[in-house]
Amino acid sequence: YETTEIDKKLVINEEEADVVRRIFQYYKNGLSSLEISEILNSEGVPTPYQKRFEVSNKKRTAKGLSIKEKKLNLDELKWRPSSLNRLIKNPLYIGKRNFTFYEPDPSNPLPITKRENRKVLSEFEICEPELSIIDEDTFNEVQRLIEEKRFNKNLGIRHDNLLKHLIRCGDCNSRYSVSGTSADRKYKCYGRVNRIDKARTC
Repeated sequence: YETTEIDKKLVINEEEADVVRRIFQYYKNGLSSLEISEILNSEGVPTPYQKRFEVSNKKRTAKGLSIKEKKLNLDELKWRPSSLNRLIKNPLYIGKRNFTFYEPDPSNPLPITKRENRKVLSEFEICEPELSIIDEDTFNEVQRLIEEKRFNKNLGIRHDNLLKHLIRCGDCNSRYSVSGTSADRKYKCYGRVNRIDKARTC
């Protein structure tokens, strides 16, 4: 999606919409989030952050403003299963927009995204069919598959990642994720390893 220059109205970006349709179809065909992210990364499909950053700087340039400094290395930014999982659960793709308004609290020093127990003043949903990218049947089928996979996990399987809960990144103090086979196990920092201002030592 993108906003129009004049009235700031949300409209469909067809290039991004094609990627969203592919993701839903892949998932519907039985591919996992990991498999889908590997496909998109192998094709060099830009991530949503990359697209937003490019659009934002184009608008700033048109207005005569300075270009924002990059916090992330966009050339190395990849699709991740976690971002795909958030994407396929977003009801905006079937034209439903959810709004929540909280009670203002100017005395709270924390950023809004980190505040807890905020008092909700009102919340509502708006249906805008013109914003629909995915048909409702496909969206609901994918949500059903998500729930099915969630409840069909074999909780008896335990991977022998003995050090995972003990080690932390010496750069950002984040925990580590583990990938690979038992013969070729790799530990990777959960933190923002793509940040330009942080050495990629993890």
